[in-house]
Amino acid sequence: MSSPSPVPPPSSAVEALAMVEAAFDFLNHEDLAGLPVTVQAECLRSWSRAEAKGAAAHADLLGAFHAGGGPRADGQRSTSAWLAKFTRCTAAAARRQAGAARRIRGGPHVRRALADGAITVSYGQWIRDAVSAFYPEDQDAVEQILVEAAVSDAPIEDLVTIATVALRRLRPGGTERDEAQRMADRGLTLSKTLGGVGRINGDLTAEATALAETVIEALAVKKGPEDARTERQRRHDAFADAMRRLVESDLMPERGGAKPHLKIEIGLADLRSLPDSSRLEDEWVERQEAALARRRLTGDTVRQLLIDEPVGRLAPSRVRRPGRAERHSGSAGTARAAGVLQRRRAHRGRADQRRPRGRPGL
Repeated sequence: MSSPSPVPPPSSAVEALAMVEAAFDFLNHEDLAGLPVTVQAECLRSWSRAEAKGAAAHADLLGAFHAGGGPRADGQRSTSAWLAKFTRCTAAAARRQAGAARRIRGGPHVRRALADGAITVSYGQWIRDAVSAFYPEDQDAVEQILVEAAVSDAPIEDLVTIATVALRRLRPGGTERDEAQRMADRGLTLSKTLGGVGRINGDLTAEATALAETVIEALAVKKGPEDARTERQRRHDAFADAMRRLVESDLMPERGGAKPHLKIEIGLADLRSLPDSSRLEDEWVERQEAALARRRLTGDTVRQLLIDEPVGRLAPSRVRRPGRAERHSGSAGTARAAGVLQRRRAHRGRADQRRPRGRPGL
């Protein structure tokens, strides 16, 4: 890839940001898919450096704006409130921006490395979080050591080792206290929003994180080239699949003498729209019609038919012998039904006669 031609520096901050927007406009209209892979790779590395430099500049800009009373001049109580109102971002995003800017400004070594594009934004955030576990008098030295290691292309695993060793030396017993604090701070909340959609928030222990990562990664694989789900969607589906397998495994402990089970509420319209629902609905209608016909044959009046009574549980008083007029009314179906009822009663009478006497209840 040929080296880019030198760009004249801007004369002001406003002109510099205008050049940034012009650069993004160019990239948004460029045929990036048509670039060679080597060029795309170099562009991504340049993008990472630009993102780091932008984070440092953004932190300085927010700090200067806050120190100059900019939020209060516009009637806002804080920088995050101003961001939410005037840059049209969500309140949560505004708080994240303000918090990230404060962390960058609080670490001079991280801020300088970001401004030079020597470390990524994620590395800088990790270093600032790790440094906060040390005593204030040790934070500057530890931050410098971690930044120098990161600039030297040390992977995150090496940074974890360096921070852990330094913590054990500078805070004897601090690691155990931190682990105990993380254990005390563990928690998980599941909240429901509109339509039963949920949101999970939690602070997991190292063991719980490892278990969740192992299960989700094992179930979040693509099912083939036709699987168009994003990685985030696959991880969600993997979590749901793991919970479903646990519920169906018969390993859940009992609560109140019963196994945990899923309760699903579905509207009639949604139920009727399911596959094969029309056939089941027709079968149900046929059963109800047959039950209604049987009740009519027993002589129920229209008023009695309107009573909501379970099918097949007719009181003995409801069954009566059809009258002469009914037996000879000229309806072949009614005559056949009456004959069936008579044969059933005769059979019941013969069974009663064969029942041993003197032994009630048998």
